[in-house]
Amino acid sequence: MAKYLPLPDGTSFKVPNSMGYDEAMSLAKERYPDAFAEEAPARKKGILAQAGKGLESLISSARTAGASLTGDAEAAAKAGVKRSQDISSRYEEAADFDKVKKLYEERGILPAAGEAVSQIPGAIAEQGANMASLAASGRLGSMLGGAFGTKGKLVGGALGALASGTTQALGQNVERQAAEQEKAKEPINIDMRKAVATAIPSGALDVAGTFIPFGGKIISKVTGIPAEALFGRSAAQVAKLAEERLAVTLAKGLGTGALAEIPTEIAQQMLERYQAGLSLTDADAMKEYGQTAYQVGLLAPLGAVGRVSER
Repeated sequence: MAKYLPLPDGTSFKVPNSMGYDEAMSLAKERYPDAFAEEAPARKKGILAQAGKGLESLISSARTAGASLTGDAEAAAKAGVKRSQDISSRYEEAADFDKVKKLYEERGILPAAGEAVSQIPGAIAEQGANMASLAASGRLGSMLGGAFGTKGKLVGGALGALASGTTQALGQNVERQAAEQEKAKEPINIDMRKAVATAIPSGALDVAGTFIPFGGKIISKVTGIPAEALFGRSAAQVAKLAEERLAVTLAKGLGTGALAEIPTEIAQQMLERYQAGLSLTDADAMKEYGQTAYQVGLLAPLGAVGRVSER
């Protein structure tokens, strides 16, 4: 006689009546491994989820940077890579170019464009924590530099924001080195000199790419740096901007956002690849730059916000 053993996926496995439970389960796992595979939980999505992802990523990178400077860099890198993988497994990608590409191939330009536009809020939300960190650090630096007048506020604010951007870049650099070494099945060996040396210009690019699109008015409000120290304009330029049509203002703002975000972010990716020992010009590099350009291009509307606030 035979009996049927129920499996985790709802199916059943026919086994001889004489076979014990443990033996039957072992045989079932050998023949039908998919029936025992745990279903991966659905990844979180939506604006709030992307904001949470950005915050978790920010904290994780800062932890990696701090631990790599004060302790075992290799252990910090491994832990950071593990955290990054966990975060990626729990959240959907806010800026998913593959979805856009697939829609374009299957249905044409309009559906693809619609998908790209729909990804903008999530992409901006994911960057919220990083922008808030830069602004908060800049404000603290501006307050500390206030004892030296307007120039002190400007320098202090810039250094404060740079400290935040450099910290994030350092954590990402260390994790990228470890990830690439794991991928190549090599021992983890972090080159801290390269990681630190490239984190500083990368942090500066992050500050520039984040703040330039917003314009002097918003930056002054969030950092406390006097407006006259930022992007000063002549009376003629002020009058021209005030009379600018809204459509023109929005178009110029989008252009400013794209020009500030895309080149700086690609330059950051080049620095990150360089310190990880990767080619800057091979096919993988070109693909990475293209994906980066798409992802940060979704942040261009921030430039429109900045331009409208200036107007």
